[in-house]
Amino acid sequence: MIMAADRKKKLVSFGIAAHGIIAIGIAPHGIISVGVIPMGVVSVGVVPMGIVSTGAVSMGLASVGVVSMGLANYCVTGMGLWQFNSTEHLHQNHQNHQNHQHDRVE
Repeated sequence: MIMAADRKKKLVSFGIAAHGIIAIGIAPHGIISVGVIPMGVVSVGVVPMGIVSTGAVSMGLASVGVVSMGLANYCVTGMGLWQFNSTEHLHQNHQNHQNHQHDRVE
C-alpha cells in the first residue's frame, strides 16, 4: 500500500542525519540526486539531458540543495567552485602532509 502510494507520487526521498546528512531524491522529471555531507558536501546529479556531475566540496557549499531544487549542478562545477576550492586544495594539503612526513623521516 505504501509503495503504491509512493509510485503515484513519483517522488521518493530518503534522509538520515547522523554526524552528517545522506539524502537520496528521485523526482518525476528524471532528476536523481545523491548527497553525502560529512565535513563537506559530496553530490552526484543526473538529469534527463545526460548531464552527469560529481563534486566533492569541503567549503560547505550545498550542492545537494542545488540539485534537489532543480537547478543544473553543472553550473557549480563549470564555475570551478569544487575543482579549485576542493580538488586542488586537498591535493596541495596531501603533498604538504607527505613533505612533512618525509622531513620527519630524515
